[in-house]
Amino acid sequence: MDNHIFVENLINLDKNLGDKDLEKMAKENFVPIITKPVASLLNFICKIIKPLNVLEIGTAIGYSGSLILKACERTHLLTIDIDLEKYKIAEEVFKKKGLTNRVRQVCNDAGDYILNLDEKFDLIFLDGPKTQYLSYLPTLLDLLNNGGILFADNVFFHGIVSGEVIDNERHATAKKINEFLNYLYALNGFTTTVVETGDGVSITVKD
Repeated sequence: MDNHIFVENLINLDKNLGDKDLEKMAKENFVPIITKPVASLLNFICKIIKPLNVLEIGTAIGYSGSLILKACERTHLLTIDIDLEKYKIAEEVFKKKGLTNRVRQVCNDAGDYILNLDEKFDLIFLDGPKTQYLSYLPTLLDLLNNGGILFADNVFFHGIVSGEVIDNERHATAKKINEFLNYLYALNGFTTTVVETGDGVSITVKD
């Protein structure tokens, strides 16, 4: 991905940035974004619970963050990503979509940053490094408001977690995700379900 070309294309759009424009740019630049079924489910969850305060781990280019903010006009988003190039792209995306006033972007290691947060969230969207899901988990659960939802993407990890696909090179990551899911299932005070949408989504509600 050429960051400069991506940002230039965003700036040069002679109209408001629509989802289809961003999806096209992401595809042309080989940038992974959430699948349409997952986007639809996330949008559905947002419209049901109407979160006021949302934490996103894994800003990428701002596609999912924009979706969350568009779903609820009163929502404010804190989004974290360690990749500076993607940070700059997402910054332009939020600007182009007129969402800047409801977004707080952070370019930092999420695992370090969340340890110092003193606010609570109605929704946490987890789509960062899969090997870190488990290590993030205790802190993320503590950051949830009662009735809040932790929504984690890619928990099937391309079918490796479920055993449908054998990939020895990525077995260690799949094992970490499986431990993450087992941890969630065993928790008291939380209810977890896994939805076979996209590459698998876990949804955890804090009772």
